[in-house]
Amino acid sequence: MKHIGLVVYCISLIVSNAFAQTIRPETPKTKLDTNREVVRTYARIYLEQKDFAKAENMLTEYLAGEAADGNLWNLLGLTQMEERKYSQACYAFQKATNTFTQAEDQIYAMYNFADCLNRGARSQEARAVLIKLKERENGLSDSASSAIQLMDVGLVPPGSPLPPYRRHGRGQWRLSAAIGSGFDSNVLLVEEAVAAQTSVSDRGSFFITPAFQIGYLGRAFGKNFDSRYLMSFTDYLNQNAANFNTMFNRLDFLLNDGDDRYGLFTDIMLMNRSPFQLYNYDAGFTWMRVHVIDDYRAVIYELPVRYQKYLLDANTSADNDRTGFDAQGKVSYRLIYSDLESLTLQTIGEVQYSTGKNYRLGAVRVPATWITKLPFFYSSLGLLNTIAAEVDGVYYFNNDYSRKDLFAKGSFGVTKRFGEQWSSSLDYSYQKNFSNVDAAKYSKAVISFAINKEL
Repeated sequence: MKHIGLVVYCISLIVSNAFAQTIRPETPKTKLDTNREVVRTYARIYLEQKDFAKAENMLTEYLAGEAADGNLWNLLGLTQMEERKYSQACYAFQKATNTFTQAEDQIYAMYNFADCLNRGARSQEARAVLIKLKERENGLSDSASSAIQLMDVGLVPPGSPLPPYRRHGRGQWRLSAAIGSGFDSNVLLVEEAVAAQTSVSDRGSFFITPAFQIGYLGRAFGKNFDSRYLMSFTDYLNQNAANFNTMFNRLDFLLNDGDDRYGLFTDIMLMNRSPFQLYNYDAGFTWMRVHVIDDYRAVIYELPVRYQKYLLDANTSADNDRTGFDAQGKVSYRLIYSDLESLTLQTIGEVQYSTGKNYRLGAVRVPATWITKLPFFYSSLGLLNTIAAEVDGVYYFNNDYSRKDLFAKGSFGVTKRFGEQWSSSLDYSYQKNFSNVDAAKYSKAVISFAINKEL
């Protein structure tokens, strides 16, 4: 350390002379500040020269006497990780996380800690750190979210490094595009009694669905800001179903204020109603709170309230106008119990008070989603399997027929990721609506294949 002492002494003389000649002196650096800068500079030089042993010795010797420097602990962790000393490196990153006082510095050190754990084949612990980090990095980076996704599909296996950390301090634009195609067996929602006497080719159709999404993640009004615009178009190839061709648009944003998130949203749908024109739109407000129980469990509360407007055809009765207010209360329980598996259970209560009395309703909806990697010999393919189910009970309390519905849906999907940008999915779903009104009884099956690209 003799060369460090000499450099420190020389720098001290230069700094002292400069301050002595300045009319309005600034607060001079302390000897401790200068020592840190010198150690950091030499350590980086050794790292660039790939002389990891010298860098480690210098950092370890200094930190043994002065441990309150997150930058040097982080640098020590990076050095030891290059030497494959994962146990020591993970300890250094933990010390860096606890020593840093700025949120961005802590986030960076936590990501390095997760990277170190995964390289050391401690993937479950790495995932637990990433889950914590995911909630903290909103507006600064999406590195934890991306790493979890790649771990889920087997592209980042235990023992391998995580993707490089990407900081987006000034905001990040996110673009994606997708195109899907498939077959819907009952686009027209023909009732059961009629469907039994109607061929699938008359009530169903092949379809093509291109979609585009643009989002911005950054800072606004002193808070984390997450916005998105989504546009999709569904084109049914069967002429009988052409009137149901639709263009869906959604614009929303969320502001993150501590544990609470607030946002606005609007949906606009156009339909081919001879000619293609506006069918309905809505606008609303949402509140969300994420309560993290532990590394694997979280409860999410949501309260979206909206006003929706439907444009009626000339021959539509005013009693069937769905224009009005709709409010929902959602509680979601999310369990991530392994590197590749998660379970989400939801309970949703809904009340809709429409202008037309036939669509005033109260509903309870219970969706569930299970995501897991395909088992047995399929596991080597890196396929992610999604199984979902939903049961809804709906009561139309002012309906002319006192309508009561029971809706059930099940779906099965397989997703394959190709790197960080490309993914493909194959999905099949079947749904059935039971009702005390014959015209509301229907069933349908949909199979689709989609390719998605992060731009």
